[in-house]
Amino acid sequence: MHTATATATAARIARADAASWGQAMAAAARSAAAVLVAVYTAGLVLGAWVHQLSAALATLASRPHQTTKPAPAAQHRPAPAVDRLTVRELRQLARQAGHRALARSGRRADLLQALAA
Repeated sequence: MHTATATATAARIARADAASWGQAMAAAARSAAAVLVAVYTAGLVLGAWVHQLSAALATLASRPHQTTKPAPAAQHRPAPAVDRLTVRELRQLARQAGHRALARSGRRADLLQALAA
């Protein structure tokens, strides 16, 4: 009888160990899942923030840059006869002089008048 009791006891211990291992593994899986969800969410938020920052920086970089003084090459160039320039060239001069609206859609007469002043 001693062996039957020992075998039954060993079987009960094995079942108890299997149950405790199963519970431990289930708890570990839940913890790992919670960590993975947190990491995934943080990555998603960080990725969206990086994309927004990139778009904002691209917008800033694509804006036209204004300088307060003309480029060195333009300082030494003789002034062209303004009345002989094309409308496109007059618009470029108007842009350099700070007349943004005229530089976009100014007519020849308006451009000549603004550049003469």
